[in-house]
Amino acid sequence: MQTRSKFCNFVSSYFGSLIFNLGAFALPALYSTLSKLWIANIDSSQVVTTDIYTYIGVIVQVLNDGFPRSAWLVIGDKSARSVTSRLSLSYTIIVVQTVLGTVMTGIFLAASNSLAAAFMPVEVRQTSLKYVRISSIAALSSALETAVSCCTRALDHPDVPLFISSTKFIVNIILDLLILSKVHPGSFQPTVNTQAWIRVACDMSSALCGLGYFLHLTFKLQRSQPGTQRVKPSVEALKTLIRPSSYTFAVCYSQRYLSLVGQ
Repeated sequence: MQTRSKFCNFVSSYFGSLIFNLGAFALPALYSTLSKLWIANIDSSQVVTTDIYTYIGVIVQVLNDGFPRSAWLVIGDKSARSVTSRLSLSYTIIVVQTVLGTVMTGIFLAASNSLAAAFMPVEVRQTSLKYVRISSIAALSSALETAVSCCTRALDHPDVPLFISSTKFIVNIILDLLILSKVHPGSFQPTVNTQAWIRVACDMSSALCGLGYFLHLTFKLQRSQPGTQRVKPSVEALKTLIRPSSYTFAVCYSQRYLSLVGQ
């Protein structure tokens, strides 16, 4: 109990939060670099194919600039909101983002030919079409992961985003060694699309593990508050989030647009 108390105090401190957040941001960058290295090992001419994952991520980031960004302002306001209210807002953000991410995945799948034509060089356009379709699932995993990460940070738990990044990194290493590496068991030959499925598996497993960790934390928070009503997403919480989310979306979208114009 004393060890856990020290851990919680460390997480809530500025230095502890800084360490956890740096780890959460650094691991995905290393994870992305490793993916390119494995692709180069399979077929160096297909390395450019992995860029579609980046492009999909940039498009989905516009979606993530809405409700998740408002978590800092609304959910993080613990002086004016009860634990029940903050948790209800968190659940609402996660549910809405999951629905929007699913819709975006459907749009990407339907427009896979257009995406390949817009972002892929002519030489690899046809061969990368399946890779584009597989990578479309990144819209759902990214929306869910971003929602959970932002909500848990606003609830003073930066260890959850680090847990998500660590899970993704560990699963990636294990699957790459078992399936993509030169010493993988079996005689099958992995392809670029194999790497895409591995990436999807890493993204979804880490997002779902993060969601499970979030639910575990929220149940503990509810038990620590005697008389707390059952927390669930609500229309009222959605109405509370719409106004600040529209502001964060407008500001972030304007910044992205101006940066593109400047280039």
